[in-house]
Amino acid sequence: MQATKTLAGKGLRSLNSLMSLVCNMKVPINIMFNLFDAYVLSVLNYGCDVWGNINSKVLERVHKKFCKWVLNVQQSTIT
Repeated sequence: MQATKTLAGKGLRSLNSLMSLVCNMKVPINIMFNLFDAYVLSVLNYGCDVWGNINSKVLERVHKKFCKWVLNVQQSTIT
């Protein structure tokens, strides 16, 4: 679906912005997940009630990238 690809791109930009803001800070993991919910998930969920119940791998990819970054594992790690 084109809308989910567009939102994934915008969510990825928000994620990169968040990562650059906190890269030099010692932020606890629970606060990082709260920041993700506020800055990135709000972008990814925009218009979700219109789509219905879909399983979008492109949106999930943004969340996986964030989780791997927070947990400090390689991006190539299999989930």
